[in-house]
Formats: sequence, structure tokens, C-alpha cells
Amino acid sequence: RATPGSAGLADPLGHLPALAPLGLVMWLGLEVVYRRTELGGSAVEHAYQSPPSAPTVSGGPHSAVDWQTLGREGRRFVNMVMPAAEISEVTRAPAQDPVRVFVGLGTAASVDARVSIAMDELESLGAFERSVLCLASPTGTGYVNYVVAETLEYLTGGDCATISLQYSLRPSFLSLDRVHLGREQNRALLHAINGRLRAIPPAQRPKYVAVGESLGAFTLQDAFLHEGTAGLHRAGISRALFIGTPAESKWAEQWRLDPERADPEHEVVEVASYSEWLELPAELRDSARFILLSHHDDPITKFRPALAVQAPDWMSDGTSRSPALIEGVRWRPITSFMLTTVDVLNASDVVPGRFAARGHDYRADLGRFTQIAFDMPGDGALMGRVERALRRREVTWAERRVVAEQLAQAKESISRQLKSWATVDEPSGNPATLQP
Repeated sequence: RATPGSAGLADPLGHLPALAPLGLVMWLGLEVVYRRTELGGSAVEHAYQSPPSAPTVSGGPHSAVDWQTLGREGRRFVNMVMPAAEISEVTRAPAQDPVRVFVGLGTAASVDARVSIAMDELESLGAFERSVLCLASPTGTGYVNYVVAETLEYLTGGDCATISLQYSLRPSFLSLDRVHLGREQNRALLHAINGRLRAIPPAQRPKYVAVGESLGAFTLQDAFLHEGTAGLHRAGISRALFIGTPAESKWAEQWRLDPERADPEHEVVEVASYSEWLELPAELRDSARFILLSHHDDPITKFRPALAVQAPDWMSDGTSRSPALIEGVRWRPITSFMLTTVDVLNASDVVPGRFAARGHDYRADLGRFTQIAFDMPGDGALMGRVERALRRREVTWAERRVVAEQLAQAKESISRQLKSWATVDEPSGNPATLQP
């Protein structure tokens, strides 16, 4: 009525003042969630109040990285490094202290600065003098799977180095906006390490391997987008293990759609379990260099926004249907998307020491797949001792965290109680002035 001839704009203009505040509230709410999770991701846990004493890890006595800047997961990673004596106890052979390098988001403000610090750390801690160098792309919080790291340290007798750069402080499902940062960091670090390795004579050069889990697999694969396996060869990566690759990874999608083009040498294999690996033809196992470990019932490997409006192959009636689906289950618009979203949020419910091979929990097979993917030596007896040791260590560290947290809470409770009893000022020296 106010502007004749502009009736077509009436509805959009009317919706704007109603929807704009709603959008602002949602944005502010998301910012609050981000800040709270980032505070949790950078918090100092009571079990890790002190820097590590190991001389071969970031934040330690020989490191230039400030331990306070590593974030929660970084501090766990460097504090949980295994000493040589503990490795020897399991392997029954001489060992040395492994190298663990971690650079947190708070260590430096820019990608170039963090990569430069990481390279300095690798050099000063002796990483390029080890037999194996592993680049670990962490999950959203900065978590590096300790089963992979510890298995590698056991099987090399500590003669290895693991390097990881943090790109987020939030859980993976809240860190999707940081994929580009993780990709950029991985590309820069891959380039820097490859250049440094080329300066080492081939006979003395460490084996260069890589691992990525969940969003870490996504950000690592993204560094080789549109290159297939040629990108890994270009970067000097000889072996790689991708754990629980998210469905949104375009590198993995390109390989599945056109494996001959992305992987002409048949070096990529995707399996859901160790038993599936054993069922592969021997020639395929022999040629495998890059392994994707993806459970059939892992919702993270299947979840994508298109699920709300488009039926995926894994819910079809053909050969590509997931064996984890119950017979009769069919795709439904919106409903399938919502149910899969709920599954994603509940996919990583784990119990310390109880290794499982379901959902997004890959611990039960990770020891064997670390050995297979990185082509590490070790017989069945050694792997049995390693598997038992991995479970014991997980329980031990979980207990330490719980005990430390409960002790801190008890001290805080006692302190509050004592303060509540302090109903008088400091004694003045006159007993008559003291109140009960």
C-alpha cells in the first residue's frame, strides 16, 4: 500500500525484519558454543600441570616451543610419549626415546610461522636422524591417535619421529570451517619436509609416512586434491593410513569414482576390518601403499548434507548397499539425514581399555593396520604384546586424568569450606575480640 507497483518486494521486505534477528541470535549462539569449546580445547588439565621431562618432545627441556601453547590435546600428546625403557619392556630389545613434535594454534599466529617452528623442532630434536618420520594430521581438537603413534614407536624401537600441526581447538563436527586451514598447513608442511628430506642422501633418508583420522584424514587428503596418488608421491609420502575418512573428502570421492585415473598403480585400498584385508587378493595387498580404513557402520564416512534430499549409494538396493544396514531400511528425505546426524554425534563413545571396531572407534584394528600400512616388521608374538600394552597404557592414563581431576575438585571443595568458616578477621591479639 505504501509503495504501489512494488508488491513483489513486499514479502521479502516483510520477512527481513523478522528473520534477521533470528539469524543474529543463531549466529551469536554459535559463537558462544565456539568460544566455550575452544576454551576447553586450550585448557590445562590437572593431570598435565607440568611440562614433559623427555628431551625429545615439544615443550620439553630441549624444545623451543612453549608448552602452554600446545592446547589440551598437544599437552597430552607430548606428555604421553613412551620412554625407551617402557618400549624395551614390551619389545624385549634395545630402544631409544622417540621424537614427538607438536605445534599448537597458540604457538604462532600464522601458518608460515607454525610450519617454520615445526621444522626447527624436527631439526633440533633429531627427527631427521630417525628411521621413520610420520606426519600425523590431527582431528579437530588436535587429537593424534595414540594407538597409531605408540604402535609405531613400539615397532621401531623408538627410532621414529611424529609431527603434528594443530588447526582447530573444537571437536571435528564444529571445525568444518577450519578444513581450509588444515589443508593449507598440511601442504606447507609437506612441502617443507619433502625439501629437507631431499637434502639427505637416499641411504640415510628416513621413511616418510602419513596418517590422518576423521577430519585429519579429510585435511590431509585435501592437500592432494585432483592429484590422486600422484600427489602423495610428489610429496615424498611412501605409505599412508587414512582412518574414518569423512564422506565430504573429495580426494577419496574422486578415487572411488575413477580409480584407474586417480590410482593407476592400484596402490589405494579401502577396507572395513582386518578380516576384509585378509580376504583381498594377494597381489592387491602387495601393491597397497595407501590404506583407507572405513567401517561399514561409521556414520562419519557416510554423512553429507546431500543426504537430506538425495538417496546415497550405500542405502541403495544394489551391490554398493552397506552391509551394516538392516534389511528393509530405505532412504527417506530429511528423516535419513536427521537420523544419520544423531549417529554422527554418538559415533565416538569409547571405554578406556576396551578396544572396539565399530562406528568411529577403530582402536581394535589400528595396531595391525599401522604395521601393515607403514610396512613395519614384527611377528605375531610381538604384536600380541603390543596390543596388550596399548590397552594397559590407555587405562593407566585415563585413571591418572580421573584421579587428578577428582583431587583438584576435592582441594577446591575443602578450600571453599575453610573460607566459609573464616567468619572473623585476623586475630588482633586480644582474646576478647575473637568470635566463635
